[in-house]
Amino acid sequence: MSRYHLALWVLLAGKLLGAWGLTWDIQWHLLIGRDTFWIPPHVMMYGGVTGGLLVAFTVLALDTYSAQRGTRPRGAITILGLTSTRGIHLATWGVALLILAAPIDDLWHRLFGLDVTLWSPPHLLGLLGSAINTLGTLVLATEAYPA
Repeated sequence: MSRYHLALWVLLAGKLLGAWGLTWDIQWHLLIGRDTFWIPPHVMMYGGVTGGLLVAFTVLALDTYSAQRGTRPRGAITILGLTSTRGIHLATWGVALLILAAPIDDLWHRLFGLDVTLWSPPHLLGLLGSAINTLGTLVLATEAYPA
């Protein structure tokens, strides 16, 4: 099993864990309210995000290291000095945006209180990061398992 296969399956498992956490989080906020960042649904949601973060950044680092040593992965591109496949790049940058959204969301709630809707700027940033990561995971699936 290549690192791309492993990365794909870890990303998919992280997405599943994160989706369960997000569903629970919405229910938690509706029934209980927002009490702290460290509630169980957030821990579950960001556990999935952390798995995606670790695997995407690790594969990106390994591919970059390999490219510097002269072994460039097939179909690799270089962005900001980092070399990997399109799928890994999209998955990595998407999860980075998602991680960035978490402290911004916490600050947003401290400054402005509870959201009356889902559509606050930090939530939109998190949704954008998740969408980019999902696209990256789909592209990675086509790279790891070509037709």
